[in-house]
Amino acid sequence: MRVLSASLVVAITCTVSAAQTAPPDLRGLWKVSLSVVGHKPAGDAAGADRHFMEEFEIDVRIDWQDGHRFGGAELVQGGGDQHTIIPDELYSGAISPDGSKVHMVDDNGFDTCTLISPERLECVYRHIEPRHSVVGNSVWSKVK
Repeated sequence: MRVLSASLVVAITCTVSAAQTAPPDLRGLWKVSLSVVGHKPAGDAAGADRHFMEEFEIDVRIDWQDGHRFGGAELVQGGGDQHTIIPDELYSGAISPDGSKVHMVDDNGFDTCTLISPERLECVYRHIEPRHSVVGNSVWSKVK
């Protein structure tokens, strides 16, 4: 019975170890293309005017990484006059143990991403604020 128990512990340990892969190095500058849809609270507008759509790009700099954990800052650019540079909206994230998913939070929302390659992420972004909520698709491309 002890041999069976020891074999079972070894098998479980090997399975858990095999599930954890070395994470890719995500540090660097990323160009993020977003396509979002959102809405304003019912009191702000009526009917279809409550909803809005936007497409824009931002830059995110991932400054540090410790294994599966990482962090950095968002730099908002483009999209006309309504977007300004915000060098200090922070990002924190974690790569899944199997290396297939990336989960991130910023100051007011979160991303759930599929790691296509070490240079490309496909994500769904969500955030809720008192005056509006958005959800959107984004593609992250590593610049350097």
